[in-house]
Amino acid sequence: MKKIILLSAIVSFLALSQGQAQTLTSGLEIGSGCPAFDPHHVSGPDKNSTTCPMCKYGIRSQGLMIWVNDTDLKSLEPILTRLESEISTRGVRRFRVFVMYMNPEKKPIGEAMREASDVASRLKLKQVALTVIPEPNDPKSAALYRLNTTSEVRNTVFVYSKRKVVSKTINLTGAAMNDLIRTCDELFAKDPI
Repeated sequence: MKKIILLSAIVSFLALSQGQAQTLTSGLEIGSGCPAFDPHHVSGPDKNSTTCPMCKYGIRSQGLMIWVNDTDLKSLEPILTRLESEISTRGVRRFRVFVMYMNPEKKPIGEAMREASDVASRLKLKQVALTVIPEPNDPKSAALYRLNTTSEVRNTVFVYSKRKVVSKTINLTGAAMNDLIRTCDELFAKDPI
């Protein structure tokens, strides 16, 4: 009898775990407008400013916004390097990239900016805008985008065009970059800038 109860508990746990994985959500829905926010830029065309990406570029451009809730910035390096190359290939007007480091450990903003700046310098980021926000639940940035800030969500990626969300990915890995770039190319070909 104990074996049956234990087996039943294991099956229930596995079913619940699979259900949670399937219902993992984060961020604005497709078709939503992208709100204004003012991150601290440590690389890219607006380095050393708090320029709003959507205010300055959103209505006239298309690209990616990657909201990073992972404490390990090094895990982003292959993605950042690849995106810098993709911008060089496509041109910054047709393909912009904004990466918002959400500072999940809630370090002082200056410290988080120094860490992100070190990554940007090491990778020689010129076009990818690596930015920092104060914390994952910041009401003036991440909260506006309805991001899931639990540890299960390492990042939320929005493909945007003319300041609207046209596609969304949760937990992007370097291995999935080809699919993401292909999605961007297909979506942007339908609605060229």
